[in-house]
Formats: sequence, structure tokens, C-alpha cells
Amino acid sequence: MGKYLISCDCATHIFGWAIINKKDFTLVDYGEIHCDKDDVMERTNYMVDELQKVVKKYRADLSSAVVEDVPRNIKNVNTTMALGKLNGAVLYLLHKYNLPTELIYPSTWHSKLGILTSKGDVKKQSIEWVNKKYNTDFKYYSKSSKKNQDNITDPIAMACVVLGNYDKVLKFGVGKRKGSNK
Repeated sequence: MGKYLISCDCATHIFGWAIINKKDFTLVDYGEIHCDKDDVMERTNYMVDELQKVVKKYRADLSSAVVEDVPRNIKNVNTTMALGKLNGAVLYLLHKYNLPTELIYPSTWHSKLGILTSKGDVKKQSIEWVNKKYNTDFKYYSKSSKKNQDNITDPIAMACVVLGNYDKVLKFGVGKRKGSNK
């Protein structure tokens, strides 16, 4: 039985993934898959082929997966359709490798980590949360920058939520740390 979780943040041009050790919550590996092809199916096929390389590399140690579900509030129908196609292809790939997969909405993992639009840019908050948790130095430039590294930090943060490796956030502030008596 594998000891790693693969976490996938599907996006239309930059796909982020992370591998987390389920036992000690260490960050094993992460990356981005970039594709600027105009055709949605070409992008989808390319991204899934590249993700398959990651799955094959870690196959012996993978036991499960989490994939960010397509948000229900996307106003652009074309984006929703593109994400739906990519998510479906990713889910099929993970099924092909017998990896039990959990879907999680962005709003679910954001709220569990206290990442809220009322606190500012969620991209910046995701990057800051992962940098603090893992003592990393992922970059945030600006709300609209393509250089932001939230495509890497989002799957890391999602994995932490799914694995329960985060501080619980209560409605009116930070609650007890998981496993803490304080």
C-alpha cells in the first residue's frame, strides 16, 4: 500500500500538482504543467499526458488522490467547459491507476484554512499559508500576475486539508491546533 497522496489543481493553462507523504505530511514533490495551446482538447491531452508521467514516477508509493472540483460559480461558460473536460480526463487517468480520488471544491479547502476573499487575494493567502507551513519561498507578485506560484501551493494546501494536517479555523477565529490541548 502506498504512502503518498497526489493532489491536483486543474486549471486551463497551468496545472499544479503535489505529492505529500500521508504518514508524516512531508512535501515529497510538486510541479506545474504549462500549456498555451488554443485548442481545449490539445491542452487537456497534453496536461493529462504530463500528469501521467508524474503518476508513473510515483506509482509504487501512491495510494490516493485529491482533485480540485470545478467551482460552481464560474461566470465564463467556456472556462467551465474546459475545466470540466480536464477534470474528467484527470479523474479517468487516476481511475486507470486504481487511485481512490476525492473531489474538493475550492471554497471548501479555502474556508477550512481561513483563506477568504474578505481577507484579500486568495492566491496570496494560499502562497503565504504554504510558505509558513512548509518553510518554503513560493512567490506572489500581484493579483493578476501569471508568475504567482499559487498553482503549486493550491494542491499542497488542498492535500493538507484532505489529510487533516492544518490548524482548524473556527467561524470567529483560529481554533485549537489539531492534536493540541490548548
